Amino acid sequence: MRKKLLLFFALLLVAATGAWAQADMKKTPLTLEAKTAGTIEVSEPQSGMQYSKNGGAKTDVTSDPINVVADDVVQFFGSGTSITCYGAFPFSTRFGGTADCYIYGNIMSLVDEYGYATATTLTGDNAFNDLFSDNSHLYNHPTYKLVLPATTLTVSCYQSMFSACTNLTTAPELPATTLAEGCYRMMFSNCKNLTTAPVLPAGTLVVGCYSTMFVACSNLNSVTCLATDISALDATNDWLRGVAGTGTFTKAAGVTSWTTGDNGIPAGWTVVDNVGLTDDSDLSALSAYAGQSCTVTYKRSFTADKPSTVCLPFAYAPKTGEKFYTFSGITKDGDEYVATMTEYTGATLVANTPYLYKSATTGVTDFSGTYTIPATIAAGTTTSGDWTFKGTYSTIEWTTAPATPTYGFSAQNVGEDITQGQFVKVGTYVRIKPMRAYLEYTGSDSQFRARALTRAAATDEDETLPETIKVRLIGADGTVTAIGTLHTRTGEVSFDSEAWYTLDGKRLAGQPTQKGIYVNNGKKVVIK
Repeated sequence: MRKKLLLFFALLLVAATGAWAQADMKKTPLTLEAKTAGTIEVSEPQSGMQYSKNGGAKTDVTSDPINVVADDVVQFFGSGTSITCYGAFPFSTRFGGTADCYIYGNIMSLVDEYGYATATTLTGDNAFNDLFSDNSHLYNHPTYKLVLPATTLTVSCYQSMFSACTNLTTAPELPATTLAEGCYRMMFSNCKNLTTAPVLPAGTLVVGCYSTMFVACSNLNSVTCLATDISALDATNDWLRGVAGTGTFTKAAGVTSWTTGDNGIPAGWTVVDNVGLTDDSDLSALSAYAGQSCTVTYKRSFTADKPSTVCLPFAYAPKTGEKFYTFSGITKDGDEYVATMTEYTGATLVANTPYLYKSATTGVTDFSGTYTIPATIAAGTTTSGDWTFKGTYSTIEWTTAPATPTYGFSAQNVGEDITQGQFVKVGTYVRIKPMRAYLEYTGSDSQFRARALTRAAATDEDETLPETIKVRLIGADGTVTAIGTLHTRTGEVSFDSEAWYTLDGKRLAGQPTQKGIYVNNGKKVVIK
């Protein structure tokens, strides 16, 4: 019975890709999964703190040990949102015990029992102070991550949280860009097996925020700190004392105020600049590194299964679930225009090349990494027949129709049919942001081009440019994986749930009854 329960519970934990992304871990409460038999103990538990073992009913956490055997899964919760602090002296809650355990899931389940999947705000000072300190029985899971998603921090909220957790090798990500006094003080001190620090994205440091954060982490050899203002009192006091003798320190480009030593960049470490790119960057900051290696920070939000354009000035390696497509051309079938995009199968994207990108999940895609920047930073093009797919590294704006028929994203709401950020015919006021791409007609059909120039005064009936362009995505195996319609005034690629296609792209009269693989609603469907 127990094995059946564990199998059922495991099925709840496994994502469709076979591995959890960080976004999935936000939906998983704080979890300790036993590697060995023993106990999980919680000293000074907060009133209302509960746990669930192997998917069973929630039970109050007391000072009594929780007995576990290998593969037992124990998840922890606060009580509603009433618990805001686990680290108030002298009754600090602390996890311990004798069982070796994997730790993963969302720490926010301890302060927001039901809304932890989206919770990002801490309200109590010392929220998780000392929570796992001196626990040598904690291990990183080979696949599942521990998530600390808070972006609103409090005084000393993570102080000494993992101090002397000697078997941790990987630290959780720390996404907050606005810090609080002492928020990370001693957070990973004496974590002797930690090799890489989490990226520290905050631009301005505050009093004591990183003080002794990594002291005595003797194997730590990689730190990325993107701060541009490090002047706060004791912000980095002894933060890297006792780390590895050699390593790599990545700093924000242009920052010259770092000192050498325990309070700054360790002596003997290599220093690398980081260039931070935003959605409105014109890439001028990257030009100084043309032909050189540097780290780049760039993140962008996408919607699952909604294709978007990207053009990157570095050779990004796609992660699991990310699909990129190259432009293969536009054909005209009667009055219908069809854009074919073919799945790219290379290990890394070609820098300066425009692609269509389709994310498997809704959320932020992190394109950050260390790259060799091309000697020439110039957005490229892909041309097929009379159409060109063009990348851009600067914002392009049109207030009137260009001479060449063009399709891009609207910079503002226009009437009832067009909203900001949608794909529209250029001429209604269009802005295309950097690191995107757009379509341009470059053919010599004079009648087509001449009528396109007058489309602002034309009616929908005599408009020459296509109102919609069908988008056909071709998978790596050469078969059609999705067929949708790109509406050039609303900009959305929609997948008709009523339309069924064969793998060679032929539309059927209705839902097929014969066994086989078909395309419906933007995905492959198996009919048995």
